[in-house]
Amino acid sequence: TKFSDQTMSKIQHTVLFKFPDLDEASENKDEMDMIVKKFDSLEGISAKFAKGEGSDGWTHCLFVIADTSEALKAYLHHDYHLKEWMNAVKPFGKGIIVFDSELAEENFRQPIFHFVFSVAKCTHCPKATVKPHLGSDFLASVNWPDKAGGFTYLLSAAFPDSATHKSFVESSDYASWLSSCTSPLVSFSCSF
Repeated sequence: TKFSDQTMSKIQHTVLFKFPDLDEASENKDEMDMIVKKFDSLEGISAKFAKGEGSDGWTHCLFVIADTSEALKAYLHHDYHLKEWMNAVKPFGKGIIVFDSELAEENFRQPIFHFVFSVAKCTHCPKATVKPHLGSDFLASVNWPDKAGGFTYLLSAAFPDSATHKSFVESSDYASWLSSCTSPLVSFSCSF
C-alpha cells in the first residue's frame, strides 16, 4: 500500500549524530546553527538543533517537525539540506540515526526533550509517547533511504525544566518501561 499522511497531524523527523570533535564555540557549529535557521524558513518546517547527552557516544540532535510528507520531502531534497547541511556536518559525523514518526509531542515549545530508540515496541510509559517508525512506504514517498539503524520505535517526552526531566528519568515507571524493552536501545536528552 502507498503511504498517506491524511490522518496524521504532523511528522517528527528525529536525527541523532555522533559529533565527538565538534567544538560548540566554533565557526563550524555557528554555520550549522545558521543552516537550521534556514530550514525554519521552508514552508511547513520547524527545526531545532542542540548538543545533548546520549548513550553510545550520540552527541547532537536535529529535531524537525514537518506539517506534511510533502513538506518533509521538500526539506530533505532542498539545497539547504542536501548541499549546505550535508557539507557542514560531513567532516564531523561518526554516526547517524534518522527516525521518522508521527509527531509524538504536541508541545514542541517545551525546552527539554528525552528520546529512546528501541528495536521493538515496549509497554506504555507514563508521561511519554511511543510511536512506530513510519516505514518503507513512507520513505519511498519522500524518496529517502532508511537510516533508522534497525530501530522501529521511538519514545518521546518533553519537560518544562531539568528537575521534571530528572524526576522522569529516575522514576520507577521509566525504569519499568526500560526493562520491558528489547535491546539495543539508544537514549538521548537535550535542551532546545
